[in-house]
Amino acid sequence: MGAVNVWEVQSTTEFEAARGQSPQPRLSQRHRDIATASGVVPEGLARLCGLDWFPRFYTEGEPRKFKLYQVSGIEGLTDGMYANPIDPVVKVILQRWFGDAA
Repeated sequence: MGAVNVWEVQSTTEFEAARGQSPQPRLSQRHRDIATASGVVPEGLARLCGLDWFPRFYTEGEPRKFKLYQVSGIEGLTDGMYANPIDPVVKVILQRWFGDAA
């Protein structure tokens, strides 16, 4: 049985991030002991990274919101962080993840 955590992340500018003013990700949903991703994880998501990393997003101008799906142990999906395809103007930065995926 697997698990899916749904995170809401807001982008920041590189200047704000350098000053330590990045918004914190918010865990919005937890799904435990599920066998398939249907009904939990939407179709057409792109895998951003493995479970050892957590993506942050840098943009210029207005902040954008992103929904991330942290997938672990679901048949048919490789463990990792998933999101809708990212716009090319958004810079994805991977930070080391020390949390528990389950």
